[in-house]
Amino acid sequence: GFLGDQIGYREVFYLGGAILIACGLVVLWLVKEDFAPLPREKAASFTSMLRLAVSRDMLPVLTFLFVLGLAPSIAGPIVPLFIKELNPAGQAATASGLIFGVTGAVYTLSSLGAARLSERVNLKKILVYSCLGVGLLTLLPIWAGSVGQLFIFFILGNLPAGGIAASSNAVVGLSVARGQEGMAYGLANAAGSLSGAIGPLVGGSLASIWGFRPMFAIQAGLLLLVTVYVVKFLPKRLFSASGGSD
Repeated sequence: GFLGDQIGYREVFYLGGAILIACGLVVLWLVKEDFAPLPREKAASFTSMLRLAVSRDMLPVLTFLFVLGLAPSIAGPIVPLFIKELNPAGQAATASGLIFGVTGAVYTLSSLGAARLSERVNLKKILVYSCLGVGLLTLLPIWAGSVGQLFIFFILGNLPAGGIAASSNAVVGLSVARGQEGMAYGLANAAGSLSGAIGPLVGGSLASIWGFRPMFAIQAGLLLLVTVYVVKFLPKRLFSASGGSD
């Protein structure tokens, strides 16, 4: 964001592309891998992945992950525009970068805290309270009157968000038999990618009609819907296998 305001938006794309190329070269030259492909009869096929995706245990998890990913992707793309609306004379790209950077750091610390908490607290309790907390705190930006207030509200909204990341990853691993984790995480990423593609389209279209603030209400509503979904529809055996205290 800072570079966008200082050197221009196009140059930031050049810089980002150069960094990605450099990362690819580092992996190519420095990462050593002892790869032995599975025999054809044991390798995952499209049919086996589809069968796993619609299974009784995996389908509810994929639905949960899709809606969970849809919520932030609806409001996220409109944040720089909302900042520009709050402060038309300010540097919106710098402010957006600062907000996303600091909230990302808060999210990381929250994830570490949730990972440690999962050793003592039941996975379902962490997931439910995290979704509920983020859902309620996501409503705060609706009343933001300045960029500073928005910054504080975003930090507050990310404080319980780490519990969602840590517990949702665990749910994916617990939803399948041993040896199927690779397919399960691949399907989970596909569900997240699909929501990441649909969310900005929906959010941008609705924001052009209703304005920016209602998008945060939609995001909050989806997160609260996820909270109810976790309680009512996710298989109970996933949480009984997670350990921790009730």
